[in-house]
Formats: sequence, structure tokens, C-alpha cells
Amino acid sequence: IAAEKVEREREEEAIAAEKVEREREAAAISAEQKRVQSITNERNQRAILTSRLQVDVKVRALEAEKRANKEAEEQAKKVMMAEAVLVAALEQEEKEKAAALEQEAEAKAIRIEEAVKASKALNAELERKQRYLFETRLQLEAAEKEKAANAAEAKRVMKAEAILVAALEQEAKEKAAA
Repeated sequence: IAAEKVEREREEEAIAAEKVEREREAAAISAEQKRVQSITNERNQRAILTSRLQVDVKVRALEAEKRANKEAEEQAKKVMMAEAVLVAALEQEEKEKAAALEQEAEAKAIRIEEAVKASKALNAELERKQRYLFETRLQLEAAEKEKAANAAEAKRVMKAEAILVAALEQEAKEKAAA
């Protein structure tokens, strides 16, 4: 009887030790999962912040470029207006002065055409940058969706872990009862 009692106590100690070990393992798994989730969250946050900063920088650059384009267009308008005044003055000038002024007007027209071409090129570049900005915003939205998916996965893992711990406890109780 004493031997049986000693044997039973040893079994109970073994079960208790096994339970403690399972709890340690479950706690270690939980801590590791939390650490991994924390690292994932930090990376996602950094990626989002980096993307936002990049978008802000690009937006500022685009705004500056728009201002430069507007100034160039205003300058082109001023040049065109000046050319119109010059043409009117050329009609009133003497024939000798008219020839010299016409040459000057042609040079200005070439510069205006070059300014218009430059303006068109700047507009094309602006459109390209706006498309890039749109794509960057889409990437930012995708990163945010990925972050939400990661959070859902973490919740699912934690729920599964809770179910596993409960099952282990139930199994230990059943063994203890048996």
C-alpha cells in the first residue's frame, strides 16, 4: 500500500512537472509569437511612414514644378504680348527699321516656341510624376491592407494557441482524474 502511495505520488509529481513544462512551452511560444508580431508591426509602421514621407516629398516636388510651369507659361504669355506690341510698332516704323525689327521678332518667336516646347515637356514630366505618385499611393494602401491582414493572422494564431492550451489543460485534468 505504501509502495502504491509512493508510486501514485511520483506519477502525480510527473504529471505536475509535465504540466509545468507544457505551460512553459506555451508561454515561450506565446512570447515568441508576440515578439514576431511586434517586429512585423514595427516593419509595417516603418514602411508606411517611409512611403508617406516619400509621397510628401514627391507632392512638394510636383507642387514646386507646377509653380515653375505656371511661371514659365506666364512668361511665355508676356513674351507673346510683347511680340504683339512689337509687331504693331513694326508696321508703323520705316521700311529700314521694319526689316531689323522683324528679324528681332523672329528670334523672339523662336524663343517662344522653345519656351512652349519646354512647357510641354515639363507638363509631360509632371503627368509622369503624377502617375508615379498615384502608383505610390496604391502601394501605400496595399501596405496598409497587408498590415491589417497580418493583425488578423496574429489574432487567429493567438486563438489557436488558446485552444491548444485549453486542450492541454483538459488532457492534464483527464489524466489526473484517471
